[in-house]
Amino acid sequence: MTKRLLSKGYQFQKFGNKKDTKLRKNLLRKLVREEELTKEEAMTLGEISKANLDLPFKYVIRGDQFLGHKVYSDVVKSVSPICSTTQNLVAKLGNYNSRNITLNKEVALTNEYNDHCPVYEENYSLNANITKPYGIFNVYDLTQKRFRPALVLEKVEGKSLVQLTEKDIQLDSDLYHRLKKQAEKEFRKLTQKFILSDFEDRNIIVEEGTGKVYIIDFEGCKRRSERKSESKYSNLGKNNIKLNSYNLLDFPGHYLKKISKSKLNSYNLQGGLN
Repeated sequence: MTKRLLSKGYQFQKFGNKKDTKLRKNLLRKLVREEELTKEEAMTLGEISKANLDLPFKYVIRGDQFLGHKVYSDVVKSVSPICSTTQNLVAKLGNYNSRNITLNKEVALTNEYNDHCPVYEENYSLNANITKPYGIFNVYDLTQKRFRPALVLEKVEGKSLVQLTEKDIQLDSDLYHRLKKQAEKEFRKLTQKFILSDFEDRNIIVEEGTGKVYIIDFEGCKRRSERKSESKYSNLGKNNIKLNSYNLLDFPGHYLKKISKSKLNSYNLQGGLN
């Protein structure tokens, strides 16, 4: 799948001579293997005027492939799957510096990363189904041929409840209510220590093949015992963001297993949905 996405992406690249073509393809392959590029290599591959030079140049996306929802999200073209040969990851594109939504409806990456990290840190005791934050990186967009900052997260192979209710299941169906009930169970685990501000169907993902329900998007969440989160991630400066954005090496990550696509009834396989 990744190789096919990347090979299609080559058609967007207008390389010069054969030597340049070989060099740039090798750089793209490095990004697919999740290897970091130097600033000079990044400049060879594409435009870096939108990049943040304090962040690593790593990962690649197909800029015409997005997971955002046009009705339920203000950020239609903000979430894109990462082309990788090793992991299932997703990039959330946005504005590096500010919490406020910009005129281009970009999200505030640093604040969302800072909000997500304490939840992941505490989840070893809560044991909720959430995704792992890997950090903020300069991600290469194949279609626009440029690097831009993005929050990199673990990707769940599945659909949101919003997507499922559009085509696959009815809002008044038993399956919807079972999935919603399981999501509320995961939500209650998290609210033991956190106040979540955005518990909606678009932030509930049902994994294909297992029916496992995940909660995503923790922007704006706060510790229940504090008015303001005082996590060690809450006041990261640019240099600290660079150090921490390589990924949360001090946390043992949980990785998604490769699963085969299945029919709709696969969403109802888990006894835990009852």
